[in-house]
Amino acid sequence: MPYYDAINWAVETLSAKRIVALPTGSSAAPTLELAGVTTLSGTTTISGTLNTTGAVTSSRLPTVNLAAATQGLTAAQSGQTFVGAVDAVFTLPAAATVGAGIHYYIVTGVASGGTGLRCTANAADTLFAAGVTTGAGGNITNSGATDVNGDGVHLVSDGVSRWVGVSARGTWA
Repeated sequence: MPYYDAINWAVETLSAKRIVALPTGSSAAPTLELAGVTTLSGTTTISGTLNTTGAVTSSRLPTVNLAAATQGLTAAQSGQTFVGAVDAVFTLPAAATVGAGIHYYIVTGVASGGTGLRCTANAADTLFAAGVTTGAGGNITNSGATDVNGDGVHLVSDGVSRWVGVSARGTWA
């Protein structure tokens, strides 16, 4: 059962979760205090600042895609791992369109005797990864002459015009 504090805010405590609801017309910021193990399910929207103490965990498991030979990536696929077929080509979306922080893990799934796995930038973007800097619309390739299963690159959008490789394994050119 809620009680009202000194300034007429409704305060309710349910299983160590304190919820403060503001009176109608109040301009003060409401608060929600959660203690112990708390599970939020469904769509949860937080606007403003989220302050935490202790560990915050998520049960979201990474998505692994066994990719086709040619695949255009989208912002909705951010954070996913793509395991490429032999000589796979991954085309990155425009960095300015998807925004900063969108990222992909791209892995050689089948060693090649041909061209090897390739990541291609959008026509306006450059790639800066694995010791290689490309021009606009350039690509980086895990050469078929030296690639092995498990070679890969983690690419992150700067939100402007560049994809940056924050880690890489194997030989890329």
